[in-house]
Amino acid sequence: MESFIAFFLALFSTIIFINLLLKLAKKYQLYDQPGGRKMHSKPVPRLGGLGMTAGASLPIFIWLELDATFKSILMGVAALAIMGLVDDLVEVKWSRKLLVQVAAALIVVVYGKVQITSLGFWAGHEVTIPEYIAIPLSFLFILGITNAINLTDGLDGLAAGLCTFIFGAFTVIAYISGLSNCILALAAILGSIWGFLRFNTHPAIIFMGDAGSYFLGFSAAVFGIICTQSAHNAISPAVVLLILAFPITDTLTVMTERLLSGSSMFMPDRRHIHFKLIRAGLSQRQAVVCIYALQALFTFIAFRLLFYPASLITGIFFASVVVIFGVLKVIESRGVTLKTKDNYGKNSLDSTYNKRFDALIVKISLYFATALMGAYLVVPPLLPVFSFDSSALYFLIIPLAISIGYFLKGVWFHLICRFSIYGVSVYIAEAILRSEPSMQNHFGMPLWYILLLTSLSLATILYLKFAVDKNIQLTPLDLLIFLITLAFSVLPLPARLVSAMVIKLFVSMLVFIYASEAALDQGGKRRKILVVAANIGAIIIGIRGAMTLLQTY
Repeated sequence: MESFIAFFLALFSTIIFINLLLKLAKKYQLYDQPGGRKMHSKPVPRLGGLGMTAGASLPIFIWLELDATFKSILMGVAALAIMGLVDDLVEVKWSRKLLVQVAAALIVVVYGKVQITSLGFWAGHEVTIPEYIAIPLSFLFILGITNAINLTDGLDGLAAGLCTFIFGAFTVIAYISGLSNCILALAAILGSIWGFLRFNTHPAIIFMGDAGSYFLGFSAAVFGIICTQSAHNAISPAVVLLILAFPITDTLTVMTERLLSGSSMFMPDRRHIHFKLIRAGLSQRQAVVCIYALQALFTFIAFRLLFYPASLITGIFFASVVVIFGVLKVIESRGVTLKTKDNYGKNSLDSTYNKRFDALIVKISLYFATALMGAYLVVPPLLPVFSFDSSALYFLIIPLAISIGYFLKGVWFHLICRFSIYGVSVYIAEAILRSEPSMQNHFGMPLWYILLLTSLSLATILYLKFAVDKNIQLTPLDLLIFLITLAFSVLPLPARLVSAMVIKLFVSMLVFIYASEAALDQGGKRRKILVVAANIGAIIIGIRGAMTLLQTY
């Protein structure tokens, strides 16, 4: 419970701190100016990292009893945050920044005893290393990951979104390993990240700056060691490589290319993976979502291999690095474009053809989503394999509410219709997910249900991509929430940590809401079909609830 409170305290504190910092930046004109390798086109403050660090630190100071390890972590974080803030306001030489990073890493390794002492199982034997090797290895790991996370901070929401997966994974590992202090600290960091993402999703109104990226990178490295090196821990320490695979891969790619070209190792450039994706034709949002998806995949693989030998996990990690590096090289050398939509000329024949093609895709995707949603709202309530308890009787209120809304017209009618469709679809999903285990043979769900969710997701994405006049937008933050929930819905997590059904229900809810919004967006026949289907579904559910109630007497 303290961890949940810590999460929300950090989240709301970060929001408050960042609002104050935005006012401070406006008053004193503390803005990062556009130009050079920067992607933003107007001045944006870089003080978000300070708010994030303060927001995460508050719950830690309130609840944790600070031992040597956490004291060293807070000292390291404070040193890096101050140095990063100075660099965000007045540019600091890389040599001085490196000196502060070295000091912070040494504090946690020597004083805090945060050390890599086990390399996991290789050829059937656990490989442990002596302290004189553990200290420099841990020091280099912390230094490397701190800078790796810093290097990913090139697009709106990118570094913070990646760290959501990273710290979420470490939180689960800490729970499995019984590290209560780490769970609270990680929950606080996650809360601060979510508070910051409220302002940093494209188009960002504040950046985390070096203060934030160093805080996240340093914390990721330190907690990665703590969570995988605890005593009596059966989890392979090599999983940290997969959890941190994207920032490590990005850093290795950049450093390799700089060495081969004879450039300075510390000179900023546009060799990062996110810049390569943009040069290949993706927008900022598309590049960020693409990297989110890749990080979600790495997180999923890491959890599937939690207890496997380190040799296998390390092999998969290096194979992944080689594949990503190779794909990027092919894209660059052959001029492959990932652009999904041309900039059409006003007077060209291609323009007319492509617009018609886009309109056709939009029309097909909308009718497809409407047909699937309509069938979903009516058919499952009719099937005897799904049970509805006596509380389903209350769904008979929905037809009455829609009838009243019809006479009220306007906003009230549309609002009632939406809530009716959402309510019926989520209630049916809950009945499906708690059905007989024999029906749930794919990640605890029926195969047809997975195909339904996949098809609705695809139809919704096509609509959002190709529709010109639309009232709904899908942001990277929306997709980040969906990917995180989806990743955790298929992981073998302890039942006490989170109910698998709740997560799957949340995934279903997101899909149904967005699919319904797409179908309702332009009104017309599609809106009528969904409203009628929701009415029929609610009546069937209500009648079955009444029958269940009668059977109890």
